[in-house]
Amino acid sequence: MDNALLGIVQGLTEFLPISSSGHLVIFQNLFGEKSEGTLLEVLLHLGTFMATIVVFRQKIKELLVGLIRRKKEETQETGLILLACLPTGLIGILAADWLSSLFESPIAVFYAMIFTALLLWSTRYIPPNRKTSPLNWKKAFAIGVIQGIAIIPGISRSGSTICGALHMGVDRKRSGEFSFLISLPAIAGAVLLDLIKLAKHGAQDVVIDGSVIFAIFLSFAVGLFALLWLLKFVQQGRMHLFAPYVLLVGMWGLWYF
Repeated sequence: MDNALLGIVQGLTEFLPISSSGHLVIFQNLFGEKSEGTLLEVLLHLGTFMATIVVFRQKIKELLVGLIRRKKEETQETGLILLACLPTGLIGILAADWLSSLFESPIAVFYAMIFTALLLWSTRYIPPNRKTSPLNWKKAFAIGVIQGIAIIPGISRSGSTICGALHMGVDRKRSGEFSFLISLPAIAGAVLLDLIKLAKHGAQDVVIDGSVIFAIFLSFAVGLFALLWLLKFVQQGRMHLFAPYVLLVGMWGLWYF
């Protein structure tokens, strides 16, 4: 597949609640190309990682400065982020082989996408003026478990964690923000593990030429747009609008494969 197209797909599907892993399986089966675990995929993930850093740069700065100055609020916030990442990391390490095997089962992936669609649609029934509650350690840990389960191909990481937070009573802005803040350590850890594997087993031949650099830029630029767009949808209570697309893709996949 063209590198530029891969960059665009990575930027869109990494942030929008439509399952990047589910779309990866589709492209692998339609085009007969296996990009998972390649150097190019790792580089594209770095593009979307940087997009997250740019969008939340002010919040990240506040947390870092607060930690250095030992401010209570920022220290507690960092603790919640790390707590959420704990179950995600454990699930990823303990179930890595099983989760990887699901990439070989398109049918399972498309059922997971249908589940994602139903989860997204469920947010339509959350009252817009309902009373919200603060994010605490129990909710943070539960969201981290959800993020770990979302490693399953077809389940959207952003969609499931944001929906989970909303159903726990967390307000919309906080739900979107926390979902992507806890994605940073998770993505960084996953990229590091992939780089270690590539170093041990040898990276697939990827010439870092102009087309690859452009693809990385596209994953960053498109990801930046997609992330800002999604955050706007979350704050407006319109997460459910992504559900029909995910449902149609899941049903199409079950029919086609």
